[in-house]
Amino acid sequence: MLKESLATWDTKSANDIRTIYAQYAETPTFEEDLMDALLDKELQCGSTWILKNHLGTKGNFSSLHSKSLLDHLELFDKWESQLHILQSFEHITITAAQKFSVENFIRLCLKSERKLIRAWGYHGFHFLSKQFPEYKTEAKAMMQKALLDEAASVKARIRNLLKQ
Repeated sequence: MLKESLATWDTKSANDIRTIYAQYAETPTFEEDLMDALLDKELQCGSTWILKNHLGTKGNFSSLHSKSLLDHLELFDKWESQLHILQSFEHITITAAQKFSVENFIRLCLKSERKLIRAWGYHGFHFLSKQFPEYKTEAKAMMQKALLDEAASVKARIRNLLKQ
């Protein structure tokens, strides 16, 4: 079972988490099992990595599971899981009913002390503005300001977004 495998993962080994993903990704209950693991705070680092990897390779997650994930963003309070969620936003359709919870999550991440989380927070806000044009002006202004104020690593991520 996916949750049991994630519970035994040492949270460090990239090879082990890849093996766990490969072992379960093609099972008929993968999405249900992953959603169950995502909602378990003890497993959030590994389960969000699996989500990010799955979306990056397969590119999909059912709308039902996407909705459930976005309805529970407040659970993801570890920086690693926040990073994986932010990296996943471009592959997840956000409904109008969910945009405010997604916006709040992203804004929280933009206040992080971790540069990597802030960098991907800008990424998340950029993709939110692509799905909801009412955020476009703010996203552009936010990124322009960040190009003046942020750390070099954050600026690099923003420049890549602006090239798109």
